[in-house]
Amino acid sequence: MVYKTPYCLGTVGIAGCLAGLFLIPFVFNVVLTSIVNKMMVISPSSPIYTAWKNADIPIFENFYFFEVLNPEEALNGEKPQLKERGPYVYSIKMPKENVSFHDNETVSFEQRFTYIFEEHLSAGPENETFMMINLPLSTIVSMFEDFPEFLKTGMSATLRGLGEEMFLPMSPKKLLWGYEEPFFKFVKSFTGNLFFDSDIFGLFLGRNNTGLGVFNVQTGETNRTELNNINTWKYMKELPWWSGYGNMINGTDGFMYHPFISKDERLYLFNPDLCRSVSYVYNHDTSYRGVPLWLFSLDHFTYANSSVYPPNADFCSENCPPSGTFPVSKCRQNSPISLSNPHFLDTDKELQDSVGGLTPNEKLHLHYMSLERIMGMPFDLAIRIQLNIQTRREPSISIVRVDDTTLHKYNGGIALSQLFSTIMKYCIVGIGALLVTVAVILFIRSKKKDGGKKILISETEPLLN
Repeated sequence: MVYKTPYCLGTVGIAGCLAGLFLIPFVFNVVLTSIVNKMMVISPSSPIYTAWKNADIPIFENFYFFEVLNPEEALNGEKPQLKERGPYVYSIKMPKENVSFHDNETVSFEQRFTYIFEEHLSAGPENETFMMINLPLSTIVSMFEDFPEFLKTGMSATLRGLGEEMFLPMSPKKLLWGYEEPFFKFVKSFTGNLFFDSDIFGLFLGRNNTGLGVFNVQTGETNRTELNNINTWKYMKELPWWSGYGNMINGTDGFMYHPFISKDERLYLFNPDLCRSVSYVYNHDTSYRGVPLWLFSLDHFTYANSSVYPPNADFCSENCPPSGTFPVSKCRQNSPISLSNPHFLDTDKELQDSVGGLTPNEKLHLHYMSLERIMGMPFDLAIRIQLNIQTRREPSISIVRVDDTTLHKYNGGIALSQLFSTIMKYCIVGIGALLVTVAVILFIRSKKKDGGKKILISETEPLLN
């Protein structure tokens, strides 16, 4: 029986190596897939439901503004010189309310946004003032562009009488949340709500403690690839502003995607603030506190005009702004507003040179999301957009950059399971290799001990006892 020992150990060792290299990873992947598929579904019984319904993660929205350093010179036709101010940071609470599940594996909800200013994270108090362009005035001028000259002359006199100026000292708080606008108040005194619903103007007027409408999304109960995909928004399957593919509502709200994402797929996000769906493609591998992530960045053609990317004619087909800017006047009460990357990153060089003080930097201004690919959870969602407004007299642009960074907790169970699987894999391989080594040593020793005699093993006896 002593002669069989090396062969026994060798066989066990080889089996251990094969199990460690192939069987353990296979079994782990099967078990992992089963666990993740059961976890990643929108259902009251799902482990992620509480986080999905009322996220307790830190969510911040950072606002940057451009101060106009030479307002008088800009009015006289010189290039506007800008200085970035910020960030002004707001923490956001965004619980889902009126949640209702339906028989077609969808769920409807509203999401209320509450903004809280975080001065200790900001560059200064939200009520500090600096010179910015008068956004309502630029809108009014744009509205009267095609009016007869006598009406324009009368409008100019009215605006002067109301003390309207193209540039005025403004605080982030007023510009975001609202201030009394003289012209709006004047018009409402004669026409009521015919032209303006309010005499208050603010970029986020009425936004605090309110929602963006009713969403209906897929629960992913039977088809995990559809998890959290938006089915309707405000009961609409398509947007009302554009044409063709421009009106399509694609993707999720960015809170989560389907599990087991691949690098070659295109991820979509719909955000009402963008007035459209946007797509992301794999850029590079990254990590967050040791968690391996994949960074997906905004598709390069997102803000291109139709001369560069013909399908974008569904958003704008004539009198379009320069490539790299996306006109949103149709969904912003016809205000002459466009979106772009911050500091005109990846736009026409001529556009970047139209104002001074811009420093486009991909590290600071790239629009991206970093996801953990197994669960499809974004750890870092940076929706970096720049709001641009153009005056009739000079392409002088007042810019607000919104930088959303959403951090999601990493499910430690997945990370620990992967670590455990890796340890088990190499432990079994190591033990198997050790047994093979011992078997070889015993075999050599037995050969020397028997003086080179042939070792016989009965073919009727089992190899392993």
